[in-house]
Amino acid sequence: MSDPHMTDDGPDDQFEFDVTQAPHPEDPFTPADEPVAVVEDVDGAATDGFVVQDGQLIGDPVGDSQHWFEQAANGFCVPSSVAQVVSAFTGRHFADEQDFVQAANELNVFTVGPDGVPSMDVQGAQTLLDAAGVPSHIEVSDLDGLADHLADGHKIILAIDSGEVWGTDTPGVEDQAPDHAVVLTGIDVVNGTAILSDPGSPDGNLETVPLDVLADAWADSGNTMVVTDTAPPADGGAGLPVPGAEPETVLGASLVPPEPGVLDGIGKFIGDHPVVLVPVVVGLGMMASKASNRK
Repeated sequence: MSDPHMTDDGPDDQFEFDVTQAPHPEDPFTPADEPVAVVEDVDGAATDGFVVQDGQLIGDPVGDSQHWFEQAANGFCVPSSVAQVVSAFTGRHFADEQDFVQAANELNVFTVGPDGVPSMDVQGAQTLLDAAGVPSHIEVSDLDGLADHLADGHKIILAIDSGEVWGTDTPGVEDQAPDHAVVLTGIDVVNGTAILSDPGSPDGNLETVPLDVLADAWADSGNTMVVTDTAPPADGGAGLPVPGAEPETVLGASLVPPEPGVLDGIGKFIGDHPVVLVPVVVGLGMMASKASNRK
């Protein structure tokens, strides 16, 4: 799906960050290789591979898929995820995370561990979004909260345990390490799956994960996310989000609101698959994902 408002980021067209602001303080948190069928949603727009039934696909995963790219190096999952969110707000497609890594260095929001791998926490992600002109906040929530934000058109970056999503954890060993950041782009209530834009995997565009798997992976961060304060502008590129705006579209694709009772269904799912909320401590652990070796 192409967007007439979207432009490609080029080397002679530098994106401007506000790097004069101080980083956010450590806030106390309050709590395929198979052929893909093409179907149509209720407004007739193509939604590749996702069945929209009675408005039960929440979010705009196909629209957001325009902005996915695989991160260039280990430790760059946060700037890569932020770049994808900023693309949705500005209509300017970033093909890689280079501009955001540079801005993160200027903002001093990277931490380099003893292994030499850079990492960034959720406060750093919020600072980087703010510097790019996209107001956001840190929130601890649940699957119903995710569905509510997606239904409102907000963009969501989740802190997760990558091994649980990629299936690379050692059998019988749970490290409970929130070491990765992904963009949640949709929830398919019919099939009980979450749709991710995952920069750490070569198969991360429109990556589908069972909701119970995502819930377990997300629980390792204490169910922490960085969520934008508003939806992107309806024109997909007016610049900054308009406070209080309630656009009906995101990047030209129809936002399908959940039918009455759909969120109750997610609540039932949570009841059937209880998730233990890990107590959240100030200064959540760093997210520094290893790029997946899966091909």
